[in-house]
Amino acid sequence: MRRLLHTRKASKGAVMVEFAFSALLLVLVLLSTVELSLELHARQATERVANRAAEAYASSRDIALVQEVIDARTDVVLSRCLQPVEIHLFDSAVGLDPLRTEGRLADGTAADLPAQAFRLELACRWPRLIPVLSGLLGPSGGQASQVYAHIRVGAMP
Repeated sequence: MRRLLHTRKASKGAVMVEFAFSALLLVLVLLSTVELSLELHARQATERVANRAAEAYASSRDIALVQEVIDARTDVVLSRCLQPVEIHLFDSAVGLDPLRTEGRLADGTAADLPAQAFRLELACRWPRLIPVLSGLLGPSGGQASQVYAHIRVGAMP
């Protein structure tokens, strides 16, 4: 009888330890899923906002309008991680290799008018929530969207 009672107590302890490990693993998987889904949302939203901002700049060449479009299209999740928008101008689109050419930054002055093409860069950076993911994927996540486009003929501010 004593032996039977002793094994029941031991098995109860083993069950509690197994549950603790299982629950910890389940919570880790659940939180990782939430974090990765937020990352996917931020990536998709950054791409969408960058495309809309590029359309606005291509048609108007107005940096203030681009910022208004970004502010209007940005949701709560994205607004916490967005970096300032950068617009690089190119005076000629012929033979342009935008991956190797830096271009010049748009400043909203008359010097921007001769540009025929541009690259709009919009980045979103955020800290990781889960320490395990920080160890595996790095301390911060991020998405940088680049849109290359020709400026419409006759588009004036």
